[in-house]
Amino acid sequence: RIKASGCADSCGQHRIGDIGLTGLSVKGADGQTHPHYSMLLGGAVGETTAAIGKRVPGRFREEDVPQAVAALAAYYQRERGAGEEFSAFVQRIGLNQLTQVACQAAPIAH
Repeated sequence: RIKASGCADSCGQHRIGDIGLTGLSVKGADGQTHPHYSMLLGGAVGETTAAIGKRVPGRFREEDVPQAVAALAAYYQRERGAGEEFSAFVQRIGLNQLTQVACQAAPIAH
């Protein structure tokens, strides 16, 4: 589940998505604002599971988000255990490793 929100009140419920994206504007060196996203990984809600996603440090440019998400999905498919939910996968693999996977596909802006 990928959840996205640009709302400060979390209307898109990005905090509980497997991958949560929060839209924001960042002023660039050119003085213009550009769309970016912060990313949360491993959120979940269900009968037996509840977790708030862990924030990947930095933010991704809007045009780079699809590559980062695709890289994370491919890594999950390759490395997950049998029947392992994404939130459990994030707990097992760790945010540092998943941040590296995402950043190899798409650079982050700090």
